[in-house]
Amino acid sequence: MNYVLEVPPRIVTGWGTISTIGSEVSTIGERVMVIHTKRLVNSSLIEEILLDLKNHGVYVICEHVSSGEPTVEQVEMVLKKVEEQNCDFVIGVGGGSVLDLAKAVAGLKFPNRKPVKDYFYGEKIPQKGIPWVAVPTTSGTGSEVTPNSVLSDEKNVKLSIRGDNSWLAKVVILDPQLTVSSPANVTAWSGMDALTQAVEAHTSKGANALTEPYSLKATTLIANSLMVAYKHPEDQKARTDMALGSLLAGVALANARLGIVHGVAHSIGLHFNVPHGLVCGTLLPWAIEYNQDVSRDKYQEIAQANGVGTSASDLENWVRTINMELGIPYSIKEFGVAKKDLDRIVEESMPSGSLKANPRTTSREELYEFLAKQL
Repeated sequence: MNYVLEVPPRIVTGWGTISTIGSEVSTIGERVMVIHTKRLVNSSLIEEILLDLKNHGVYVICEHVSSGEPTVEQVEMVLKKVEEQNCDFVIGVGGGSVLDLAKAVAGLKFPNRKPVKDYFYGEKIPQKGIPWVAVPTTSGTGSEVTPNSVLSDEKNVKLSIRGDNSWLAKVVILDPQLTVSSPANVTAWSGMDALTQAVEAHTSKGANALTEPYSLKATTLIANSLMVAYKHPEDQKARTDMALGSLLAGVALANARLGIVHGVAHSIGLHFNVPHGLVCGTLLPWAIEYNQDVSRDKYQEIAQANGVGTSASDLENWVRTINMELGIPYSIKEFGVAKKDLDRIVEESMPSGSLKANPRTTSREELYEFLAKQL
């Protein structure tokens, strides 16, 4: 069998490593746009980053964006500013949405480009953009180590733009200290997103001998630290293990893809205004039940690695227990999903690459039943 594992060329991790950002990126370019959320405007974190960059001779332009998943329009707007300022690299500081936006802006910054919407709707990306640097402030999406960005358009259509390996971050600064200020609900929801990604990547059709060590280790790091980080946000070991687990899950999913949870989560999250990680945590035990006949050995491996049992059912029950402790709903019914909504969710989810990678091949009828069972 032939496998390829693609990861960012440089990952710098450790408590307080944000202090190295100037020396880490100063050779990448001379003019950078730092993209972050409005919440970080005038924060000590942004001030520290800007000062260190300037001290290393980098000219800095700042752009703050609204929170929430990025839109095609938003990427177009920020990309035009990057072009006007002639920036030669981009830094994204924030959660997965900010990193996805920064990644798309950098990946589409090339001469004679078409409107962002053209690439969103499937136009081939003809050339490489400029480098980008990832500084995650949450532990969840793994966007810092993936080559794709999830965007939505004005019609609430959500799709993933996937670039080549040039879309991988040039440098990842994984400083767990930056996640300490995350609210408890963000820690919970992003943590369950990371756990779901690890489990789905480990069991996907694309899982292989190169990705499986990443995904399995990610499950143990996250499982042993999520509840501690949730209850004791300043616990250094828990925050560090969550950051590492999220990153390892990201590496696994970028190379092995995901499964049914991520296949339907985007549609549900978009139409019912539910955070992505909350949807993922809710769906994960249902997915384990659904896939257990074809992934029994893999689920057993995860359960045993985490000391929670010896079967898929044990793993399912364990995840449901975590969800209860984190206040995550039992099923999608609690989001307001009704039977009348299922046709739309199925229609929007069937083209998903994640659904295609699910270990159990899923027809429209089977996906409908997977969702209907939760109502």
